[in-house]
Amino acid sequence: MINIGIVPGRFNPPTRGHTTLIKHALSQCDMVFIVIIQGEKTGTDLLKNPLPFDLKKKIFNQAVPQAQVMRYGSGNIPKMSYEIIKAVFTYDKKYHLSIYTGPDRVEQYAAQTKPKYIKQLKDDLGDEAYDISFEVRTLGREYSATKAREAIRAGEDEKAMQMLAIEDEAIYDEVKAAVMAGVKKEAVEAKIKSILERI
Repeated sequence: MINIGIVPGRFNPPTRGHTTLIKHALSQCDMVFIVIIQGEKTGTDLLKNPLPFDLKKKIFNQAVPQAQVMRYGSGNIPKMSYEIIKAVFTYDKKYHLSIYTGPDRVEQYAAQTKPKYIKQLKDDLGDEAYDISFEVRTLGREYSATKAREAIRAGEDEKAMQMLAIEDEAIYDEVKAAVMAGVKKEAVEAKIKSILERI
């Protein structure tokens, strides 16, 4: 049986809580995939999702180089699992997939790992011989990406650095620039909306 860890999220920005969860997954699984969810909605809301995929990947490659980083367009666990199983295809058709997440997403992901979704996944793979099991795991929430973005916006760089999975100040500067660009975009949009309302 192949044990695969899947750590899905937006990771805006990657925090020490995220890397703690990923390291825990690495200690229990044969392979771990960090799945950065970046679809249409997450791509346009720069206030909540300011970091580009390449910057997140760079951070994770430095913080947890043993994990594989991939992008996926939604938080659909069965479809994401299908892509991962196809990517790691072996002749062993037994897979145990552990979804590692923060406590705020446990119910959402658990609902997507019920037997009817496993059956659909086997149908998509085109082979009933697959033996697939799921579980959803969490360690708790040590650091919040939202709180990290708030600290950056408030100019509390030291506090933000303590929360983030970043040791390199140059990378922190890239993260800070992306977060602040989202703030500026929101301010401009609010100003335009205010002007249009007065017309």
